[in-house]
Amino acid sequence: MGVAIRKQLNKNEVMLSETEASHPVFMYSGRPSFVAYEGWLWSQGWKGNYEQRLLDKKVIYGGGEASRELIDKNNITSVVIGPPELKAGANKEWFESNYSPLLVLNEYTIYDVKSYQSAQSNVSPKNLAVSSRDSR
Repeated sequence: MGVAIRKQLNKNEVMLSETEASHPVFMYSGRPSFVAYEGWLWSQGWKGNYEQRLLDKKVIYGGGEASRELIDKNNITSVVIGPPELKAGANKEWFESNYSPLLVLNEYTIYDVKSYQSAQSNVSPKNLAVSSRDSR
């Protein structure tokens, strides 16, 4: 998984994923995250500096115009939707109809949110089989 992500995303591209300590996309990608696991943030002295990002994350995953504006404002280049994001209420249908999938890895879809995609566009993702040795 990590190898596939690193091949597709530049080192400085910011990803949005759910804030789980063991989120595989966050752990293996080696790419900056819009907001990381909350338990790490407060313990490292970020109290008062990340709470707005947690609120923005929730709005972004809800979809709609406010989502698009926050993606642009925060220079987020890709959004991950997998089991943790769906459990937290992510609107996968909105992302499917507005952005192109960049990668589909097992149960995770990574959307390229650098540019708005029209609902009529028919873009297929790069389906990559991920073996256990690619998980690093």
